[in-house]
Formats: sequence, structure tokens, C-alpha cells
Amino acid sequence: MNRASSVLSRYFEAKLALNYVPFKIPVISLVTIYALCIFCMTGIIFGFPSLRAVLVDHSVYHHLCNDLSDQFPPNVTGDEQIDYQPSEQVCPAQSLRLNTMFITASSTINFLSFFLGMFQDWKGVRWMGALSSIIFGSGCVLFALGLRGVFDGFIIGYNFFAIGGISIYLPSLTLGAKDPARQGFLVSILSCSFDASSVVFWFMAQAYFAFPQALIISLLRLDPEDDELENQTMKLKDEPKKDLENKIPFEDTLLRTEIPLNERTLIRQYLSYEFILTATMLCIFMTAMNFYIGSTTEQLLYISPGENLSDMVSYFSVIMGLFAVLSAPVVGYIIDELGLVVAFFINSSLLTIQQVLLLIPILWIHWIVMVVLTVLRALLFSSTISFLMQTFGFQKFGSVFGMLMMLSGIVNLICIPLTNISINKLGGNFFWMNALLFVFACLSFLYPIWVWREKRISTRAIQYHRNGKICTKCWPQE
Repeated sequence: MNRASSVLSRYFEAKLALNYVPFKIPVISLVTIYALCIFCMTGIIFGFPSLRAVLVDHSVYHHLCNDLSDQFPPNVTGDEQIDYQPSEQVCPAQSLRLNTMFITASSTINFLSFFLGMFQDWKGVRWMGALSSIIFGSGCVLFALGLRGVFDGFIIGYNFFAIGGISIYLPSLTLGAKDPARQGFLVSILSCSFDASSVVFWFMAQAYFAFPQALIISLLRLDPEDDELENQTMKLKDEPKKDLENKIPFEDTLLRTEIPLNERTLIRQYLSYEFILTATMLCIFMTAMNFYIGSTTEQLLYISPGENLSDMVSYFSVIMGLFAVLSAPVVGYIIDELGLVVAFFINSSLLTIQQVLLLIPILWIHWIVMVVLTVLRALLFSSTISFLMQTFGFQKFGSVFGMLMMLSGIVNLICIPLTNISINKLGGNFFWMNALLFVFACLSFLYPIWVWREKRISTRAIQYHRNGKICTKCWPQE
């Protein structure tokens, strides 16, 4: 009996020691640490254009090219093959396999986000930090193994990179609860670090294999306490901000139904209009953005066949990293000062501009496309995350955000047949697929219009509520 009591005593002492933080860490310090982790652990996925050039130079998947006619893109024929640069000799089969690597990894991020979110809600952000380090380190080993007969370490390891990256990004988003007054700014720093990580291949290639071990110790000690997060939800409601009218009003949905949205069961949250429409919007944006990122080289080669575009593709990663950093304060200002309604309208506008530019067969246009894409990614994720925090609270945030990412990942798989059709059926011409995505970009404006409508109705309901009245005409009776 005494032995059992001793074992239990040591167990609880160890558990208290694990959760004990001997000093209070400033919020900005936590955000900085997390931003550095995100910067170093997600760039392998979203810096794919640079990685792709390296894989091509090392003839990865070159064995898929069966004969000499398969050594060149479909639109490179005759004398053009003589001047074609060796570093760009990518046959359709090899190109499709490389694009499949990126699409499956980005879809894996989204698909497993739901299960990782549930794990975070269950075990807490510290365990998520440790898990991300282990998975990311395993990805390094698998990717280093490469092709071993039927074993494809490149695709498997690349997917482990994706899982490890999202595992560190997901718990970082809860830091927005630490300072509600600057929620948009804090989230924008983390989201922009997520995008800026695309430049990491330029100067941190060796650090990847040493970084995961250091994270295991630091994240267990520095992550915020889990029981603090839900308490911050009430601060979002009670905070007297002068720009209340600019805030998305869904934290006041208690005026619409008897049960506030953040207190509903997880299934009822998934079935709410807020979740369904947000998921639809995110699927459109993620499909359009990932389709371009995964097929950047092919789209450039169709416009300028025979040119060595490896340097241009590598510079794209630098552009994404640079403008992601520069856009952080702008994104924070838009969300905190102008409100989420404006942010959502800007998102749809940027996506539409991106798709219009991709319909123009001019090479230098793609420099502008990369800038637009970078700003769009930063604002899209920051505004969506802020919306989820204000709407669904923090108690089930991991499961809600994870389900959104999983749904967008499933839809994102459509990029594979779209790329296949463009390369093999349309001779490498991506115009028609970009035109199709342009139509969906125009449809994305329906989401901010719906948000704006709900804002007006909610504002009226709030005014009735403050006057001690009930607005029976604000919403249809449920």
C-alpha cells in the first residue's frame, strides 16, 4: 500500500513539475518563439518551388521518363529541344509525380488537422509541441532515405514534414487569446511566419536536422497554460472597444438562439451556417492557391518554353518570404481596425485579381501573382482564424479549425486531376483551369456579402437587447 502511494506521489509530483512554469513569459516573447518554430518547420512544404528545382537537378523521378520523346514538356518540339536547358528536362510523368508530392502533402496537412486538433483539445498544446518535433524529425530521416526500390521516402518523408509543420502551427494560434485587444496582430505574425517559411531553403538547409530536438524541451516549458484559453473568450465579449461595430458580431449569437454558438456541442457547431459557409469559402481559396503553387514551373514553361526558369522559381520563394514579413503589420491593422468584414472582401478581391493575372500569358506577370498570393495567404489565414476565435471560442478551437482544414484538404485533391488534364490533355496549357478557378473566385464574394448582412442584423439585435427588447424580425425563427 505504501509502495503504491509512493508511486502515485511521484507521478503527481512529476505532472506538476511538467505543468509548472517558474516565471510569466510576455505574450510577445511566446509569439516570437512560436514564429521562429513555424518559420523553420513549415517552409519545406510552402517552399516547394525551390525544393522542386533541387529534386529535378538530382534527377529525382527521372526514371519515369521512358524514352527521349518524354524528356520534354508537351509544347517543346523540334529545334526547341536542342536548346532546352538540362536543368529543366522534366517529362510529363516526372512533373506529375513531383506535383503529386506537393498536392498530397498539402492535402495531408489539411486532412490530419482535424485529428491533430482533437488531440490538442484533449492533451493540450504542450503535448502537441512535442509531437510535432518527433514527427518532423522522422520526416527528415525518411526523406533522406529517398527511393529504395518500391519504397518512396520522398513522398512519405515530405508528408511527415507536412504533419510536423501543422502540428506546431495549430497550437500557436491559441496565443491570440492572450491579448484580445491585439488578437489580429498576434495572429497575423504567426500566419505570416507560416508563409515566410518558404524562404528558409535559402539559408537554413542544415539547421533542419538539428532543430527538432531543441523544440521538444523548449515547447514543453514555454507553452501557455491550457486552462487560460477559454477564460479569454469572455474577455472578447466584455472588452470595451471603440470599434465594436467593426468586429464580426458572431460572439453575440446568444441573441439569436438560446444556446451561444461557442457552448454548443461539436456536431451542432459543424452544422451551423457559420461553419458551413466558412468551410466552403476556405475550400475555394485553398484549391486556387495550391493549384498554382504546385504547378508554377509548368505554367511558366508553357509561356516561355526552352528557357531555364529555375532561378526565377527559386526567387519566388524569396518573394513569398519577404512580402509575408512585410504584410504582417498591414494584415493586423486590417483585422483589428477595419474589421473582418473588410478583410473578407479584400480576400475575395485578391483571389480574383490573382486568377485574372494568370489568364494573361506574359512571363513577368507571375512576379505580381506571387506578391498577390503571398498577401492573400497571410490575410486569409489570419482573418479566418480570428473569425473562428470570436465565433466558436477556444474550448473546441482545435477540432473546429482542424475540421475546416480537413475539408479543404479533401477538396484540394481535385488539383491532381486538374494538373493532369492541363499537362496531358491540353498540352501543358493551364488557361482553361485558371479560367474555371476564376469563376469560383467571383463566387467567393458571396461569403463577405453574407457576413456583412449578418453584421447588420446582429447590430440591430444588439441595439434591441441593450434597450431591453427582443428583435423578433432580426432572424428567422429556428
